[in-house]
Amino acid sequence: MSCRIEGQSLNDYLKKYEGFNEVILEESQKYKIELDKGKLSVNVDFKYESLVLTDQGAKNTSEAFYYSELVPLHSLKRILWLIERENTRKSLLHR
Repeated sequence: MSCRIEGQSLNDYLKKYEGFNEVILEESQKYKIELDKGKLSVNVDFKYESLVLTDQGAKNTSEAFYYSELVPLHSLKRILWLIERENTRKSLLHR
């Protein structure tokens, strides 16, 4: 279950999401792929933000960090296309 925080009180959320232990406010993944001097770099940013409504919801929370330097490369053409597309998008935004 996901929702948006808009200055409501905790009691408002408890009523609105009765029976839920936790409400997901934001969940996203962002990938940044770069090729610098022939070296491929892939950064992944995961974001998870939630509102814990009950003690049970607090028991289920966890935090994890992942790191892997090993990223399978299936197509260099695809990587270059993504980088070119991103650079084109950035240049269009800065006109």
